[in-house]
Amino acid sequence: MPEELLLTERQEKVCTIILNRPERRNALTPLMLLQLVETLARLRSDEEVRCLVIRGAGDKAFSSGYDISDIPTTLTPEQAAALKARSPFQDVLESVQDFPYR
Repeated sequence: MPEELLLTERQEKVCTIILNRPERRNALTPLMLLQLVETLARLRSDEEVRCLVIRGAGDKAFSSGYDISDIPTTLTPEQAAALKARSPFQDVLESVQDFPYR
């Protein structure tokens, strides 16, 4: 079973999201970005979360950036156009920016 790309931990009103690819210095993949947007959307409706922390697993790096080796190379023209119009990274940035800290 593959390891989870994101882990979440809760301690009272603090939720921590952990980027879980320490062997790749937590490099971001398209799937990881989509999961991060979904996790933030789920936490947005949780009235108990008062603080959100995002960190990387391991002790080497928060994140080394985008994992270019994981960029899809066989996209349909429609998928390519969708990614050009709206990147998963942009979605993550907006999800973090719009997160309702209470």
